[in-house]
Amino acid sequence: MFSLTRIDSDGELQDQWYYPLAQFNIDFQFGLSKLSDGGFVIVGRSVLRDPTTYLPLIIRTNSRGEELWHTRLEAYIEDLEIRPLKDVTSAIVLSDDRIAMCGQMQNPDPNLGMDGLFFLFESARLGPAYVYKYPTDTTVSVLLNESVEFVARARNLQGTEINYQWSYENQILGDDTTETITFDSLGVWQVACNISDADASIEIRWHVTVTDLDISAYTPDTLNLALRRGSSVDFSLDTIRYTDGAEPEILWTKTNLANGQADDAGTESRATIDFPWSGEYSVEGRVSRGESSDAVTWHVDVCGAIWAYVPVGDSLEVIPDSVVHFEVVPSAPEDESLEVRWSVDGGLVREGEFALDWAFSIVDNCQRYLVQCVVTDSVEADTIRWVVTVQPLSTPR
Repeated sequence: MFSLTRIDSDGELQDQWYYPLAQFNIDFQFGLSKLSDGGFVIVGRSVLRDPTTYLPLIIRTNSRGEELWHTRLEAYIEDLEIRPLKDVTSAIVLSDDRIAMCGQMQNPDPNLGMDGLFFLFESARLGPAYVYKYPTDTTVSVLLNESVEFVARARNLQGTEINYQWSYENQILGDDTTETITFDSLGVWQVACNISDADASIEIRWHVTVTDLDISAYTPDTLNLALRRGSSVDFSLDTIRYTDGAEPEILWTKTNLANGQADDAGTESRATIDFPWSGEYSVEGRVSRGESSDAVTWHVDVCGAIWAYVPVGDSLEVIPDSVVHFEVVPSAPEDESLEVRWSVDGGLVREGEFALDWAFSIVDNCQRYLVQCVVTDSVEADTIRWVVTVQPLSTPR
């Protein structure tokens, strides 16, 4: 079977409807379009009796994803004498709800290959079409005892009266275009508005999570970040809502997804987090109070020519004549375009090697050296710097 899946703006699953293959004998689905009543048109191709012969297939659903009708375009093949018709590859819905589709068919002359195909279906006025809803997102989070005004408005496609019927967890409410609900119990609840005319109906449904603590705004507002190695990012939980009582606790966690190592990164509403190494990370900002909690998680992809390096950190202290081992690990060691250059205090000391052993002497009472490694790939250069301070040995009194 195949499915029609609805996800929200954060990529979370909202609804999923399944269509059995045995009924449609579907080979591929190529296009999906939405009509003004909230329903969908799915187009593709269906296998005929001969597994090498295909027919265009159209499935029409309502706003809940339930099938209203489907058709294979076999009759059009016989009427137009354009056998074999192959498939419909895409569909769009015009402003008057007519369905325009394009596809391909076999030219009668086999030497000419495939020809283009265009169909235009007249609109089937199946019911009212909503023009506005509020909240606009059908996945809603509210605080305990918070009141929310829901709004649904539709346009009349049939020329008959439109009726509204609100329900909350199967409890019948009002019949206006708006309904205000106070949520006095924790949990996940359903609010629906059924909109109907004389012939058909549509339904708008909200999934409402009632909590006593939630994060309603955060920065960055995108949850997928691509950074260069060495970047620092300011994360913040901008708006934390909670009911009366103690303030929630905050904890930031940075996790290296390669090895699962998790590090605490702060306990305030804002946290500046460094990404010195390449790799994939997650950053979570979590608020907790008693048994209640809410969290925002960012996925961070950190790229650079250098993946890791030693010594860790950008400064170190040594005693005179110490030999320090420096090493970098490239992100793509198999890349033949890599170039490596080591310098000490601006002077080139080695090329083409990923490691350097260097002895540090002392000239004055305290001497500082700058060690730098530059790795260049086919895209850009990546640089690691260490400040090495040579401290004199203490003299016994």
